[in-house]
Amino acid sequence: MKKTKFTILILLLLLTFVSCKKQKKENDTKNTTETATINETPTYSPLDGSPLSKEDMNQPVIGIMLDNHPKARQQSGFNKASIIYEFKVEGDFTRYLALFYNSDAEQIGPVRSARPYFVNTISEYNGIYAHFGGSTLGMSKISDLKVDNLDGMQLEGKTFKRNSKTGKKAPHNAYTSMELINSAIKEKGYETKRDFKGFNFDLEGKDIESQMAVGTSAMNITIPTTPSYKVNFKYDEANKKYDISRNNVDMIDEFDQEKVKATNIIIQYADSKVIGAGGILEISHVGTGNGKLITNGKVIDIKWNKETENGKTIFTTENNNEIILSPGQTWIEVVDTNTNITIE
Repeated sequence: MKKTKFTILILLLLLTFVSCKKQKKENDTKNTTETATINETPTYSPLDGSPLSKEDMNQPVIGIMLDNHPKARQQSGFNKASIIYEFKVEGDFTRYLALFYNSDAEQIGPVRSARPYFVNTISEYNGIYAHFGGSTLGMSKISDLKVDNLDGMQLEGKTFKRNSKTGKKAPHNAYTSMELINSAIKEKGYETKRDFKGFNFDLEGKDIESQMAVGTSAMNITIPTTPSYKVNFKYDEANKKYDISRNNVDMIDEFDQEKVKATNIIIQYADSKVIGAGGILEISHVGTGNGKLITNGKVIDIKWNKETENGKTIFTTENNNEIILSPGQTWIEVVDTNTNITIE
């Protein structure tokens, strides 16, 4: 009898040991899974809301000046950019500053010269500025703000190359690529890990819906930036993006032959004037002003504030909340306050 009780006791102890060991293994597996899940949680680009690894987040913002003269169209690289700024320049033209972040764009251009307000803009992102020469004020602004830059006047044939295959003629045929840009950055010894402030993105769509609830319909937007130039954004409900055209011609990325589309459009009102004997354009985009945010087929009024030349432009709603964007490419159109914009 005693022997039987002893055997049962031993069996109970063995069962308890096995059960505890199993429970510990299950707990260890659960903890490992939870840790892996935490470590694998993606980070997101502060420029367009796309998923990025932690290593990707250590890359710099690269701003590249793009030509928009009629002889420069169509351009390459738009569909690989995160943000596109469009400003007026001298004459009856506009130019772009395309911001790239962890991009693999194989062809970008045509690249054109610097202007001071573009320099102010790339400095907001603590970025590296690629351009092909510049106005006297533009070049001095690069120096004043100590903006790391890559100048085609110095790097032609190496970082910037004339592309004869496009059929365009100088000065509308200078191109580059992210591979060439990154190689030049390494050669220059520029710092790549840079702190900067981007935008807030709504990854689930709930905050955007609430923010835009007070808005009105914005299915078709036309912005006549100059007397002979207008840009149009037409909403594609299926893709929740805006097809872009210029002077009624669809905007196509020259490299991939795909339509250029915007997810968000920010209109920033900032007056401009011509100064000096050389007819240099000055844009008042430091200070405060009004604007509009267009996304998901709706438009709301917003405000903007930029305290210093290299300070970040902060866009807020009428309730003074910083705006939230939908993940995707954002176009920022900087126009005079008297521009007769049509929103339907």
